[in-house]
Amino acid sequence: MVDTEKGVKIANRLRADFDIVESLGYTCIGTFLFGSQNYEIDTDESDIDTRAIVIPNFMDVVKSMSYEGQFVEEKIKLDNSEQKTNMDIIYFIIIF
Repeated sequence: MVDTEKGVKIANRLRADFDIVESLGYTCIGTFLFGSQNYEIDTDESDIDTRAIVIPNFMDVVKSMSYEGQFVEEKIKLDNSEQKTNMDIIYFIIIF
Protein backbone atom coordinates (compact mmCIF):
# COMPACT_ATOMS: atom_id res chain seq x y z
CA MET A 1 0.00 0.00 0.00
CA VAL A 2 1.31 3.45 -0.87
CA ASP A 3 2.10 5.52 2.24
CA THR A 4 -0.47 8.16 1.27
CA GLU A 5 -3.17 5.52 0.95
CA LYS A 6 -2.17 4.01 4.28
CA GLY A 7 -2.21 7.44 5.92
CA VAL A 8 -5.70 8.15 4.60
CA LYS A 9 -6.91 4.73 5.75
CA ILE A 10 -5.50 5.31 9.24
CA ALA A 11 -6.89 8.87 9.44
CA ASN A 12 -10.34 7.65 8.37
CA ARG A 13 -10.22 4.89 10.98
CA LEU A 14 -9.20 7.30 13.76
CA ARG A 15 -12.05 9.65 12.81
CA ALA A 16 -14.57 6.79 12.64
CA ASP A 17 -13.47 5.56 16.07
CA PHE A 18 -13.77 9.07 17.49
CA ASP A 19 -17.35 9.18 16.20
CA ILE A 20 -18.10 5.73 17.69
CA VAL A 21 -16.84 6.82 21.10
CA GLU A 22 -18.88 10.02 21.01
CA SER A 23 -21.97 8.04 19.94
CA LEU A 24 -21.54 5.86 23.07
CA GLY A 25 -21.99 8.99 25.18
CA TYR A 26 -18.36 9.72 26.04
CA THR A 27 -16.61 13.05 25.65
CA CYS A 28 -13.60 12.03 23.59
CA ILE A 29 -10.30 13.90 23.84
CA GLY A 30 -8.86 11.96 20.92
CA THR A 31 -8.26 8.59 19.31
CA PHE A 32 -4.74 7.29 18.86
CA LEU A 33 -2.94 4.43 17.15
CA PHE A 34 -2.00 1.54 19.40
CA GLY A 35 -0.18 -1.14 17.50
CA SER A 36 2.12 -2.05 14.67
CA GLN A 37 1.68 1.22 12.74
CA ASN A 38 3.50 3.06 15.53
CA TYR A 39 6.60 0.97 14.94
CA GLU A 40 6.33 0.80 11.14
CA ILE A 41 6.12 -2.99 11.27
CA ASP A 42 2.60 -3.18 9.87
CA THR A 43 1.75 -4.94 6.63
CA ASP A 44 -1.12 -4.49 4.19
CA GLU A 45 -3.01 -7.15 6.19
CA SER A 46 -2.40 -5.51 9.60
CA ASP A 47 -5.41 -4.37 11.55
CA ILE A 48 -5.60 -0.87 12.98
CA ASP A 49 -5.88 -0.90 16.76
CA THR A 50 -6.80 2.35 18.46
CA ARG A 51 -7.22 3.81 21.91
CA ALA A 52 -9.58 6.62 22.74
CA ILE A 53 -8.99 8.92 25.70
CA VAL A 54 -12.24 10.15 27.23
CA ILE A 55 -13.23 12.60 29.92
CA PRO A 56 -15.25 10.78 32.59
CA ASN A 57 -18.62 12.22 33.44
CA PHE A 58 -19.43 13.28 36.99
CA MET A 59 -21.04 9.95 37.94
CA ASP A 60 -18.05 7.96 36.63
CA VAL A 61 -15.78 10.02 38.90
CA VAL A 62 -18.09 9.51 41.88
CA LYS A 63 -18.27 5.75 41.21
CA SER A 64 -14.49 5.50 40.88
CA MET A 65 -14.11 7.05 44.34
CA SER A 66 -16.60 4.55 45.75
CA TYR A 67 -14.99 1.48 44.18
CA GLU A 68 -11.33 2.08 44.98
CA GLY A 69 -10.18 3.50 41.69
CA GLN A 70 -12.30 1.58 39.19
CA PHE A 71 -11.81 3.88 36.23
CA VAL A 72 -13.32 3.48 32.80
CA GLU A 73 -11.51 1.13 30.44
CA GLU A 74 -13.64 -0.50 27.78
CA LYS A 75 -12.41 -2.80 25.04
CA ILE A 76 -14.53 -2.96 21.89
CA LYS A 77 -14.08 -5.57 19.14
CA LEU A 78 -15.19 -4.18 15.78
CA ASP A 79 -16.86 -6.18 13.00
CA ASN A 80 -13.66 -6.35 10.96
CA SER A 81 -11.74 -8.02 13.88
CA GLU A 82 -9.96 -4.79 14.75
CA GLN A 83 -10.16 -3.62 18.32
CA LYS A 84 -10.26 -0.34 20.13
CA THR A 85 -9.94 0.59 23.76
CA ASN A 86 -11.67 3.50 25.46
CA MET A 87 -10.13 4.75 28.69
CA ASP A 88 -10.81 7.76 30.81
CA ILE A 89 -8.14 10.40 31.21
CA ILE A 90 -7.63 9.57 34.91
CA TYR A 91 -6.86 5.93 34.10
CA PHE A 92 -4.62 6.99 31.21
CA ILE A 93 -2.54 9.21 33.50
CA ILE A 94 -2.22 6.46 36.11
CA ILE A 95 -1.00 3.75 33.73
CA PHE A 96 1.34 5.97 31.73
